[in-house]
Amino acid sequence: MDGTELSFTAHPVRELIATANFAYAHAYINEADAPLGAAKGERLPGSPRISAGVNADYTLPVTTLQPTIGTTVRYIGDRYASFDQSTSYPQYYLPEYTSVDLRAGLTLGSTKLQLYIHNLFDERGQLGLLFPQFGARVAIMQPRTIGIAATTRF
Repeated sequence: MDGTELSFTAHPVRELIATANFAYAHAYINEADAPLGAAKGERLPGSPRISAGVNADYTLPVTTLQPTIGTTVRYIGDRYASFDQSTSYPQYYLPEYTSVDLRAGLTLGSTKLQLYIHNLFDERGQLGLLFPQFGARVAIMQPRTIGIAATTRF
């Protein structure tokens, strides 16, 4: 496997923290393997060549409720579910996808409340095959989800 990973964290002002990550992977099989249905040099199942993410959180400079806003963007490149000549698992192409999450929060004493929207654009990213030996049943990422989370310390 050849590849590289980069990650970056920035804290340009006290109220903002941002992170970014990027990965490139050329994951392949070194030798042909007939029982797996793999040819030499074939890309490993489930491995995207490129994946990346960006995360940013900002705390508004208000001392009473400590309001926060944030976002996360994730990208997963295309990949295959199995080797081309596999007789046990059907070959299936998993296309690339991008998801976006938003969040906003407040602090009330020792309790933090957060309103969130996961998968803002309701992307139907294909994650992988479920029980591929019984035919292609594709796992889809969670649809748009809106919720409230509360955390506290005891």
